[in-house]
Amino acid sequence: MTVNLFYSVLKYRHGLVLGESLNAGILFYDLYSDKFSFESGDLKRIACSYPGLKAKKLSKYTEVLKENIKKSNQSNIFKFEIDKLQEFISKELLYSDAAGLSFDPIETVPVPKINDIEKTINYLKQLFLIDLNAPIGLKRKRNEEYIISEVFHLLKKKSPGILNKVERNHRIQTPLIEFIFDFFWKSDSNHLTKALSFDLESHINIQNKALQIYGALEQLDGTFKNQIGAFEIDFLVAKPNDKNQFKEFDNAIKIIENSKISSNFSFEDEWYRYVDLIIETADEIDHIKQ
Repeated sequence: MTVNLFYSVLKYRHGLVLGESLNAGILFYDLYSDKFSFESGDLKRIACSYPGLKAKKLSKYTEVLKENIKKSNQSNIFKFEIDKLQEFISKELLYSDAAGLSFDPIETVPVPKINDIEKTINYLKQLFLIDLNAPIGLKRKRNEEYIISEVFHLLKKKSPGILNKVERNHRIQTPLIEFIFDFFWKSDSNHLTKALSFDLESHINIQNKALQIYGALEQLDGTFKNQIGAFEIDFLVAKPNDKNQFKEFDNAIKIIENSKISSNFSFEDEWYRYVDLIIETADEIDHIKQ
């Protein structure tokens, strides 16, 4: 008997203009049991990414959400209609854009057997939430969000004030494309930093990602100096977990290195040194040439 499981990812959006978001949790609606459930992400890590943001503020709203879920489950006030589910979530569980928190559109997952519902929920938790203690055998998704969260956690832990010297989501515009670097800081030159995860399941996906970065760098050649002056491109890189993908990963790095624009690569065991470099050499943010 196939049953549908509905889920929606709770996002924290620091500023709508930037279009940046971090996963703050995931909400489930199990049609079989007619119940909602919610798993919170690591709110402390989100708070570490933004000066002045407190994890307690985010926790306050997720606690309200959990309490509303509890009331809904006890009273069965939600009568299932798929076209009303999103409205119910935003009006009864968590008001849209509460403290920067809002739910993504609802997704549906067909679950072949009722006994697989819990397994599917655990898989989705691990897929979307960073550093969640998942059951043995489920792999943590080490994507770009994971990289940025780790680096900003280190920055804030070692030197909280350093975040004032880092600009998030720096945009470089050409006549053909717009490319967004995850952050931008300045020492003797301007550093454009981009998280880059190759922890992908397919060698084709690894290759395609490298080609996309290579193509973007080729398009940006000549634009950097005109917009920001002397610069360095810094990639914070996550390798594949699967050793069978290591050869394709090496090839991916070589593809990017073949660009006319030279790049620096910092792998996971080097992120600490990169953080130290920022702390030791970064100038004030208002000195950065826009």
